[in-house]
Amino acid sequence: YSNAAVQMLDKVTESTTGNKDLVFQALSLKSAVLLNMHQFKAALETAQKGVAINNYNAGIYGALVDANVELGNYEEAVKDCDQMINIRPDLRSYSRASYLRQIYGQNKAAIEAMNMAVAAGMPGSETTEWARTNLADLYLNTGNIDSASILYRTSLVYRKDYPYALMGMSKVEQSKKNYDAAIAYTKSAIQVLSEAAFVSTLA
Repeated sequence: YSNAAVQMLDKVTESTTGNKDLVFQALSLKSAVLLNMHQFKAALETAQKGVAINNYNAGIYGALVDANVELGNYEEAVKDCDQMINIRPDLRSYSRASYLRQIYGQNKAAIEAMNMAVAAGMPGSETTEWARTNLADLYLNTGNIDSASILYRTSLVYRKDYPYALMGMSKVEQSKKNYDAAIAYTKSAIQVLSEAAFVSTLA
């Protein structure tokens, strides 16, 4: 389906060259599909074509950030992320800023950016709770177990049985050597979403 989507979007760009809005939308969608296909160089080139048409769209800069990160072009990714934030400071741009700061080992700054991402989102939405659990992961990885636990539990209040929050609680319990509780949380997460990464923790 991904290849078919790319072919259809190519037809749009080829047949509607006079309509810049349609061409931009097609390029934006194509860059997202290519990223999903892990064709990062092609995604980058497609997003660059989109920016050449419309450099006031935050989403297309998000595609540039993602592609450049995957290609190891971190300096370019930072520049693109800064531009994305300037255009639209929201959950998507702040979360990308947080990830880039993690890459550079700036854990405190990464936490600050992810806090801003959570604050910019709507509590209970999947994207907000994804950001909240990622924020909790940052706290957990820097040794702040209590803050991580509070955030995971908060996410479970807003989205009952949210698998990533359940796995977060599993890691919290594991860090406290409460292995039975950790296994119980993991099994609960797997019942909701049977991801290989979840299942492998029980091996």
